[in-house]
Formats: sequence, structure tokens, C-alpha cells
Amino acid sequence: MESRSKSADIEDAECWIASFRIVDPKPQPDHGNREAGLRAALASSGRAELRGLDVQICEDRLVISGRVGSFYVKQLAQEVLRPHVGEIQIVNQVNVD
Repeated sequence: MESRSKSADIEDAECWIASFRIVDPKPQPDHGNREAGLRAALASSGRAELRGLDVQICEDRLVISGRVGSFYVKQLAQEVLRPHVGEIQIVNQVNVD
């Protein structure tokens, strides 16, 4: 029987764990195209301030961020996007100057 040190056994186990890949059975959607479409919706709204806002889909939320000049434009940003996002939650993190 081969004699091995305890540290060699641990090292082998760590290598095996490091090489083991966990595959999520639920495929993750590609949010890049959807985010680009949402930015296009803001750009086509007719309000120049909305073009500078950023949108990001995080799990089941749409996060809007950036800066605008009034609370009206902040609210307008989320209302322009609402028809395009379905039932996901909109988180409006836009700052008003």
C-alpha cells in the first residue's frame, strides 16, 4: 500500500474541487440586446436628457441610473421604459441636479 501524506490527499481533493464545474440548469438570458433596446427607447423619446441615462437588467429588476435636470424627466424615464419591460420591477436610481 502506498503511503501518502495527509497534505497530499488534501491537495488532490482541492485540485478535484477546483476542476469541478457547476452548471446552472437554467440558462441565463442575454440581457445585452434587451438593454440596448431599452436605451434605444430612451433615445427615441424626444428628450435629449434621457439619452444619457444607463439601463441595466439585474436578475428580475431594471435599474435606471444617471442624472437629469428635473423630477419630471426622472419619472418620464421610467414611464418610457415601462411598456418595454413587462412585469419586472423598475428601480429608478436617477439623480436630479
